[in-house]
Amino acid sequence: MIFVFLIFIKFSPSNIANFNSVMSGCLSFSSISSSLIFGSFSFINYSDGKASEIVKSMNGNIKIMSRLLSSSAILFLVSIISLLELMLFKFNSVSFLSTLLTSLWLSLLLYGALCVFYIFDVIFYYLKLKKNVK
Repeated sequence: MIFVFLIFIKFSPSNIANFNSVMSGCLSFSSISSSLIFGSFSFINYSDGKASEIVKSMNGNIKIMSRLLSSSAILFLVSIISLLELMLFKFNSVSFLSTLLTSLWLSLLLYGALCVFYIFDVIFYYLKLKKNVK
């Protein structure tokens, strides 16, 4: 929905002040977020105890792993799109391709950020559950 709206208003690199800095920052953010998500895989898989058994009995570990995998793929795509935009477009580009990629970039970035917050929420819930079960 965000993607369609951004294409409708013709959101392009020319709408972003300091385009190169924003793309570089986004590339850093998505790379760091991807690495944190990959680190979360080991946290979820190799936890033991009663809290882990509760989560596994509800198939929560499979749900969490699928969310981790999808969000890491999305953030990896954001990194690739950021890199492509840095290499292909100038800050004043208004072509249809630049509008399409910039709209896709922003919508995936927002969804990726929401996924990261969701993952942190699930991990904090798991830690609370683990603390209360002991």
